[in-house]
Amino acid sequence: MAREYYNRLGVDPGASQREIKKAYKKMAFQYHPDRNPDDPEAARKFKGASEAYDVLGDEEKRQIYDRYGEDGLKGRGKHDFTSAEDIFDTFRDIFGDSGFFGGAFGGQARSGERSEGRSLRVNVEISLEDVAKKTKRTVTLSKRDLCPEC
Repeated sequence: MAREYYNRLGVDPGASQREIKKAYKKMAFQYHPDRNPDDPEAARKFKGASEAYDVLGDEEKRQIYDRYGEDGLKGRGKHDFTSAEDIFDTFRDIFGDSGFFGGAFGGQARSGERSEGRSLRVNVEISLEDVAKKTKRTVTLSKRDLCPEC
């Protein structure tokens, strides 16, 4: 039986979904990069906890993981957590966009919601090192304006 993900969250394989979610929340809060900006080990633990919760927090993925280990999950929609967006999508599923860490992890308008300044979206890939150094980037984009009569 695979145990790595259970170990990452500090729960037993028989843990309930509620216990798994609680353990993830605790670890995500403790190791969140915004709380530990100069600690690469905390960032690694945060990523590991997010990856574990992505599997153990989903009953179907958890059953496959318990039976076949990580190899059983290949090609089954498992996030690879190589991008901050993957990590924060899982994080948002737990905490929502309601201001945890002051909305620091890209709270964006959801389906149908619009707010001033959020009608355009640009994906920019940056390294964790650039984030830690607070590197600034300039993004140039074009948008099409509609005439007022249209």
